[in-house]
Amino acid sequence: MANELFNWLYRDIEDQARVILEPSNYNYYRSGATRERTLARSKDSWASYDFVPRIPIERKTVSSRSQFCSVELATPLYVAPMAFQSLLNSGAESQFALAANLVNVPYCLSSRTTTSISEVAEIASDEAERRRLFGQLSGFHKHMLEHFWQADEAISSGAKLFFQVYFMAEREVTFQLAEEAQLNGFSLFLLTVDTPVLGMRLSDLKMGFVPPEGYADKLYDRLVREGRLSSAKSADDIPFQPKSRDNALNQDPGIGLGALRLLKARVDLPVAAKGVIRQSDLYGALAEGADGVVISNHGGRQLDDTVLTADALWRLWDNFESSRISVDGGISNGADVVKALCMGASSVGIGRNAAWAFAVGGALGLASYLIELRIEIEYVMTLLGVASVSELGRSDITLSSRT
Repeated sequence: MANELFNWLYRDIEDQARVILEPSNYNYYRSGATRERTLARSKDSWASYDFVPRIPIERKTVSSRSQFCSVELATPLYVAPMAFQSLLNSGAESQFALAANLVNVPYCLSSRTTTSISEVAEIASDEAERRRLFGQLSGFHKHMLEHFWQADEAISSGAKLFFQVYFMAEREVTFQLAEEAQLNGFSLFLLTVDTPVLGMRLSDLKMGFVPPEGYADKLYDRLVREGRLSSAKSADDIPFQPKSRDNALNQDPGIGLGALRLLKARVDLPVAAKGVIRQSDLYGALAEGADGVVISNHGGRQLDDTVLTADALWRLWDNFESSRISVDGGISNGADVVKALCMGASSVGIGRNAAWAFAVGGALGLASYLIELRIEIEYVMTLLGVASVSELGRSDITLSSRT
């Protein structure tokens, strides 16, 4: 069992993924904008903060339950949205969702999914598939997961799925995908507001990265076949051609906080604005109807030399209602997660490390990684001297004197 302890959390799974994946596919998930300085700095950003443990009169059983935008969370984690996951491993998004659901961690599906929304929802909640995946876990991971299941019983059952929304040039595609996610039982939308255009990812351009073959055609053909879209681009009834379909799926260059009201007018689920860094934009998002925000710099993939999300949380968001705040960027282990909670977030999105675990081990690797994350979160909380997420605060953390 000692060999299984934190085998996914603390071994270099990125190096293994680099060997396994096609070079351009690996680089797509690794890359950042222009000179990648934000990307490089984000990897150690959470290490700039130190814990200040307390010694309670009596230690109690630890629970990491949390809430984000009215969604109850068994632990303050979700798998962050990532595009084109079929580039990582077979099964793609549906297996991602299955692994996360097994561990009671929400999975956020990207608008740029290579698997249909309905298939993701179906596989995520397939009991036979869950049993099959559980049977593949090591003895250590099975034991710990059963412990978490017992503690999670009070949390509502069923797969928790989030959907990330890009406003595309063809806005009706955006709305149809969002409505399809709602029909398939998704519980929260993350509207990306920091991507009017894709960042200048020079390393991707140099390596000639292209999306999965036929991605745009498959999406349009499915929506047309299901009657969600007309097969005509205009009143002249000219069918979509592959090139025009690709263009229609580009980002809407006019995207801003006002898109929150447009999306909320079409759906009946909570919506969080993803990609907020400035405090004024946080309040602006709420004024436009957002139920919460995700503090994010898009993993350093949009504008380089951007403030790090750890620093943004530390400087700007104290004394704000934590259930409306989430964060992603550079978080790789349970200690980082707890630091984010101390700073005022209620949940954390895990991106690249989840991708590497999936690339190396498929659904089994991702489930094992998430189990180990859950273990470390509660382990850190125990040593920090708190029994619940609500007890965490600024007094439990400080800016390191090393910085």
